[in-house]
Amino acid sequence: DPGADNDRTNEALSFGQECHNFPFADLFFCFGEDQVYSLPTLLLAIYAWVPYVVLFGFLVHFLLKRTSLSILIFGLMVIISILVEAILKPLVKQPRPFESCACGYGMPSGHAALTTGLFVWIALELWLNNWMTKSLFGGGTSTKLTRMLLLAAFLLPTSYSRVYFHFHHWQQVIVGSLVGTVCAVLYFVVMSFVLADYLDAILQIPPFQWFKIQNQYPKRPTDFLEDNLLKLIV
Repeated sequence: DPGADNDRTNEALSFGQECHNFPFADLFFCFGEDQVYSLPTLLLAIYAWVPYVVLFGFLVHFLLKRTSLSILIFGLMVIISILVEAILKPLVKQPRPFESCACGYGMPSGHAALTTGLFVWIALELWLNNWMTKSLFGGGTSTKLTRMLLLAAFLLPTSYSRVYFHFHHWQQVIVGSLVGTVCAVLYFVVMSFVLADYLDAILQIPPFQWFKIQNQYPKRPTDFLEDNLLKLIV
């Protein structure tokens, strides 16, 4: 019962239960009595680092390639992080599970929101646009499917790891995944039908202009929505 766990969490925190209430505290692994030290467990523990690996990876990608892809990834991650950490968690004020190594609020899960959001947005761009295929993946339809499966294996187990190590309840992870999905879909729609035609001009504004960023994001044809809705249905 999450309500009972929340009561125990509040009581434990009021008596000074040891936990780590500092930035990135949930990167530290919490092995409980119900967990064993094994290769699968260690792999799940490493999934706590996935959002930060993505951030660092695309920072390197940006420094090497100077393309709009990294800027768009950063933009989505910043939007989701602000929504979850600065708005939803302080608003809902639901604590983490009693066994969590991290203090603070847990509803919704930021890790689940980030990894699911990235997966959904890349999936939309991959299947509905050729620019993502050329920029990040490469190849035809079979390669798209293969790469998407690899991307899912890299991003999506993060949500399960948050529950396994008691950083979040299942409800917090599910809500986090829904938040990430909604953000990703809205981000795709806004980029596709509002900002796509203005991205060249935006990238000419400092500080973007200083880095001479190459815009890879395509302008949308007038029949883009109709054609791609048919592609999704058929």
